[in-house]
Amino acid sequence: GLSGEAPRGAKSDVAEHRVPRASTGRAPLRALIALGVLAASSAFALRLYGLGDILTVDEPQWVFRSHSFYRALERGDLGGTFQGTHPGVVPMVLIGGGIRLQELATGSTLQSPHVGSFRVAAKLSIALAVSIGVGLAAVLTACLWGLWAGFGTGALLALNPQFLGHAQLAHVDAVLSILMLLSVLSLAL
Repeated sequence: GLSGEAPRGAKSDVAEHRVPRASTGRAPLRALIALGVLAASSAFALRLYGLGDILTVDEPQWVFRSHSFYRALERGDLGGTFQGTHPGVVPMVLIGGGIRLQELATGSTLQSPHVGSFRVAAKLSIALAVSIGVGLAAVLTACLWGLWAGFGTGALLALNPQFLGHAQLAHVDAVLSILMLLSVLSLAL
């Protein structure tokens, strides 16, 4: 009619010109699980190669700090968990846990000032945690932007030489990096 209204049953111009929403390429749960396992296991396998070969200047300090932190937790001495000026609680739990597991498995204890055979135990938990984080980052990316983006994220994080190297150290850097990335990806969901 003259009023500008469309006759009954006719499609409106507004409905025809809607802009479609961007598709995130929602992946099935099985594909997301497979992606996460593939990314995490690939990252972990790469980080195992040469795990105990290098000892940086900071690592003995992190190993003994983590050991003291873990021992204070076992005693229930929360004041004793304060280990210097660095707020690296997550790495201290991971490194100290790895050391404690080796102590329980072998019956030997970590003796200052030598890191000795505890180097690999201290670094293994960091490598495992970061590798799990790589898998989670791949899955979160896939949830946001599709499977191919998640696959690319997992591959880049697993293969990045600097990130790979830092994830082989008993130190805070790789753990902090992956936790920051996971935080941003989680907020974006």
